[in-house]
Amino acid sequence: MIPFVTPFEREPLTKQDRSAFQRGPTERRLRVWVDTGALSGDSISEALVSFRHHDQIDLAMLSPENVALHDDGGAALTWEDVRGGTHQSGFVPARHNLQALQNLGYDFNTEPEVARRCLIAMFAARGCDALVTTPFVAAIASRMYSACNPVSQAEALATIGVFLRLREDFVFRQSANGRVDAGSSTFYQVLAADLIPESWRWGRLCPGPENAFHPSPRGLANAIPARVARSLRARDRALGQLFRVPTTATIDEALFYFDGFLMSWVAAFDAAARVLHSCYQLPSRPSWRFENWTKALADADAGYVSLATTTSPESDVLQLLYVLRNLIHEEPLKIVGMLSPSGNLVEYHAAISRPDRDRLASSIGRLGGADALGFGYLGEDGLSLDLHKYIETMLPRLASILNKLMQTARLENFGAIGELEWGAPRDPIWDSLERFRGLGGIERQS
Repeated sequence: MIPFVTPFEREPLTKQDRSAFQRGPTERRLRVWVDTGALSGDSISEALVSFRHHDQIDLAMLSPENVALHDDGGAALTWEDVRGGTHQSGFVPARHNLQALQNLGYDFNTEPEVARRCLIAMFAARGCDALVTTPFVAAIASRMYSACNPVSQAEALATIGVFLRLREDFVFRQSANGRVDAGSSTFYQVLAADLIPESWRWGRLCPGPENAFHPSPRGLANAIPARVARSLRARDRALGQLFRVPTTATIDEALFYFDGFLMSWVAAFDAAARVLHSCYQLPSRPSWRFENWTKALADADAGYVSLATTTSPESDVLQLLYVLRNLIHEEPLKIVGMLSPSGNLVEYHAAISRPDRDRLASSIGRLGGADALGFGYLGEDGLSLDLHKYIETMLPRLASILNKLMQTARLENFGAIGELEWGAPRDPIWDSLERFRGLGGIERQS
């Protein structure tokens, strides 16, 4: 997943933007700090570290040795970047803050140099877009210094990916000697095909049109990965707005792209329904929202029984998608400001009305509760929605359900298809699929 990126509380030494996702004359590079002791040495960590050679990424490789403790109780953090520059940050109450953590029950004897690693997190809280550190320190930082944006190495790579894509930079291999990139269409198409691997089978085995201007099951089958690719574009752009300093302008722009995310996924599911409608020769109008149609589909193929059962996890996920998408016909989502205990604005969420809250309530409860999905109850009537959490939670669920229903389809109903081989084309770019997944914040589909 792509983690949330909290903007800097302030940028005391420069006039650069608090968020690396802002655009304009004061925009800045993405700041990533990596504790070398947290690297696993696998392909993900290799990809992450390679981006220290990118001119828009300030990636610092740190270790406890970079922290100097002073006799007066202070500390200093010094490091060199890949461009040969030296950086230093002083932090006076180091001893006091470490003692405060121990008073809260944190045991610094759990791993070597843990105190200095905690100090790195304290420094990072002054301004870091992604801090990769050890699990123990990450747990402390998440509670005490969340402004340092503690993440896993995979999440840091995904943060780099969305940052660069929003600059129209689709690099997937970076080194000191050069780079390899893909165009935007290629990048999103590869990710969509990886999320929905059954799309290759459907695109090969569904019958095509009589001529280029006629609709056909194959045209609808090919529309599915195209719509998923567009949902990934909308996801990036919505998150890019949510990661900026929160204003009514940024949340309004995020809601615009959120509409696109919802509509693209509904379009993908609707295209699949129309293909299945033709495949099984079903009566009535095809729609996952029509009980008569889903029941007819389940009668024709028992593999679709769960989608015809209103209380199944698959139906609940589609309920959370379609109810919000159908707001396109009604009042748009309103916004609500979320405040810190001190009364400062932290972020904006969307506000969902009482009637729509009632439509969603049962499904939310069966899928793990409001917080797990990005929802929050507002008094007796309202429901708030954290757009980032909803998008990142729903994306893998939607992809899994869509791919499963495509996998179930008996495409031989369309006619004799023989032993036609199918699968992803053997293009060299597929050898870099793991890089695409990592930069896209996409987990491998089972």
